[in-house]
Amino acid sequence: MHGVINMGGIVIDVENVTKIYPNGVVANRGVSLRVCSGEIVCLVGLTVLARLRLFVR
Repeated sequence: MHGVINMGGIVIDVENVTKIYPNGVVANRGVSLRVCSGEIVCLVGLTVLARLRLFVR
């Protein structure tokens, strides 16, 4: 990811994540996220499941 200032070690680093359900519904497409030690991050979504789908297979 470009333009990221690393405040410490990288804690979470996901790039180009796509979630497609068996019925063909696309939940996320091309999502990238990098979180470094010391950063505060908030994921916003309609439900807890919407936010967790970024990380759950």
